[in-house]
Amino acid sequence: MKHITYTFFSILFFMACTSTPKVEEKPAPGFLQTADGKIDAVDGNPENLRLLEKYIKAHNERNIDIIAEMDHDSISVELPDGSVVKGKETHKQVLGDWFEASDPVWGTVFAYSMKVVGQKGEWVITGHSFKDQVDGEEISEYHIADMFILDNKIRRIIVTKKDI
Repeated sequence: MKHITYTFFSILFFMACTSTPKVEEKPAPGFLQTADGKIDAVDGNPENLRLLEKYIKAHNERNIDIIAEMDHDSISVELPDGSVVKGKETHKQVLGDWFEASDPVWGTVFAYSMKVVGQKGEWVITGHSFKDQVDGEEISEYHIADMFILDNKIRRIIVTKKDI
């Protein structure tokens, strides 16, 4: 029994003396450049992607009530022409007028959910094929949208476009 005890304590001693290898930290997969420098961006919550899909589906189905439920009260939508739509009620009105006069359709090509370290809320960066009828003529564009999600609501959308 004495021999087993010495063996046990010897093993314990040698284990205590060995160091744990240091795990090398990988750099963050992304960043946000600010006036104060770069802030790391990491993978965001995948649930944000489901929120995006539901939001785009509601747009394609012209379901303004579902869109409004998903909008933050102080939503801000920055459009490619430089105009900005602010507030849930204004957004509902603008979409209603647009859907009545036109037939926009979005097709999601990619989406990525990310979190800027230290920032409340998360982003979904997404690309869409886009078609619409303008003055009887069909247009085709490609849109990139940066969508900021706060409290599980769409708080901000920044849209850029490219004609295709």
